[in-house]
This record gives sequence, C-alpha cells and structure tokens, in this order.
Amino acid sequence: MNDPALAAAFALMAAVGSATFSIIVRKGQRYGNATTGVLIGLIVSVPILSAAILRKLGLGILQSPLLGVTFTSIAGLVFILGFSVVMPPGHRPDLRWGKAWFFYGLCGLIYTATFLLSFHAIMRGDITIVTPISSMAPFFALVMSYLFLRDVERVTGLVVAGTALSVAGGVIIGWRVL
Repeated sequence: MNDPALAAAFALMAAVGSATFSIIVRKGQRYGNATTGVLIGLIVSVPILSAAILRKLGLGILQSPLLGVTFTSIAGLVFILGFSVVMPPGHRPDLRWGKAWFFYGLCGLIYTATFLLSFHAIMRGDITIVTPISSMAPFFALVMSYLFLRDVERVTGLVVAGTALSVAGGVIIGWRVL
C-alpha cells in the first residue's frame, strides 16, 4: 500500500467500523434504536465510497468485473468469518441451516448481479457520476417498503420528502451526462 490516501481510507474504515461495533456491543443492543440506525447509516457512507474508489482503481489494473466481484465476495466472507471469532457469543453469526438461508441465497444472487453491474458502470463511467446515480436506490426502497414491509416500517411524509431530495440529487448530477 504505497498510496498514503488509500492507507488513510483503510485506517478510517477500520476505526469507524470498530468504534461503531464497540458502541453497539457496549450498550448491549442487538439492533439499536432509530438514532443508532441513522448514525451507522451516515458512518457507512465512508466505507461505501472507499469501496467504490478501490473498485475503480482495481478495474484500472485488471478490467474483469467478474473477477472483481468474486474476489470481493471471498474477501468479505473471509473477513466476516475471521471477525466472528472475536465477537461476543451473542453477536456471532449463526451458520446453522434454516429458513433464512433461502432468503439470503436469493439476496446473494441479486446482490451479485447488482455488484457486477456496479463494476461495469464504474469501469465505463466517472465515479462522481455513477455513484450518485446508483444511490437513487432510496426511491425503490421506499416503494418496496410500502408494498412489502407495511407491518414493519412506516412510510411518512418526511421519509417521502427525504427520498425525493435524494433522488433529485442523483438526477441533478446525472443530468450533465445526458
């Protein structure tokens, strides 16, 4: 790692992730409250952007999105399994077979296809345009939450307004491409 900015990005991701995990475990929360969710959501934006930059750098060296997705997935699996050893027993992943594996399997197929398309988009376009446009997912999350998660999540006027602002930002950034 000869690039100081890249080393700093990795250090920041590790520090933020460790601090967030430590706060959640220390408070004894399994999922936390709404404030914790928002805080973690904001913190997650740094590693997501760092990952997008790393994908762009990797694709500049080896232009194989399929290899990139495969290696990224394997690295994630190795990291999560290795990290689970130091997690408190109540927070370790339960790897026994169950009904959830069907949903996780479908999710994995969809996520892999999405990840592959993301690699192609970043390989072919500017990261400053591709990332905001792909971040228009809140619109689809809003619609899907309303259709499928009515009993779990509420769609309020503020949520709709925030989603509209988020999508508008992606449209404004993407507009310069058209």
